[in-house]
Amino acid sequence: MSANESITETSVISYTIDGASEATGIPKSTLWEHIKSGRLASLKVGRRRLIPRESLVTFVRGGSSDDQ
Repeated sequence: MSANESITETSVISYTIDGASEATGIPKSTLWEHIKSGRLASLKVGRRRLIPRESLVTFVRGGSSDDQ
């Protein structure tokens, strides 16, 4: 199963940075760069940074989270 398939075929609604990195194979530092630049949408919940599943799927497929 590819990383893209594992993301789209799950009931998870959001990922931590660690979880998103594990699910996609994208290094955490790269995810942070894209979050900071605005290309990957995320939200802060308490002290945690979460990436909505749909934003991650769009990003992995080559789009920007802004395209949603």
